[in-house]
Amino acid sequence: MNSTDTVKDLLQLAISAEKRAQAFYAELAKMFRNAPDVSATWQEMMNDEALHESKLNYTLMRLSEEELGAPAPEVLQELRRTLPGNSLEDKLRSIRNLDDAYEIAYWLEHIEINTAFELILSRYMKSEERIDFIRDLIDEHLGRLHRFGDMEWRQNIPAEK
Repeated sequence: MNSTDTVKDLLQLAISAEKRAQAFYAELAKMFRNAPDVSATWQEMMNDEALHESKLNYTLMRLSEEELGAPAPEVLQELRRTLPGNSLEDKLRSIRNLDDAYEIAYWLEHIEINTAFELILSRYMKSEERIDFIRDLIDEHLGRLHRFGDMEWRQNIPAEK
């Protein structure tokens, strides 16, 4: 962890993570093109990540130079350890079926991306209405994963490489 991380540094890190997630979901959409409904859900997840990225960019542009230059709060500095370094490319190579993809996406959404996204926006968005909108967006986004049914069904949907 870098003790000089600023709010701007961590917003940029979170934006980068959203872009990585978009690329990950785009690859999953290709891997599961043999199951059009599954592929469409991965495409929706990719689109959600693009929306998350735009919200973070909006926050980055809206904050003053003073706010952006401030040291990041300790809770956000923890993101420095979790966001980079997790190779989604390696994870993509390990996917054999939809259950593998589901498990990685579930991890990605709960551990990495949405945690950072919600922390940052709840701290730096001024309007409670916007914060509620973002939380609803995250809930809808995670709800997409539940479309994939149970583990047995997911294991029977092969990935194409």
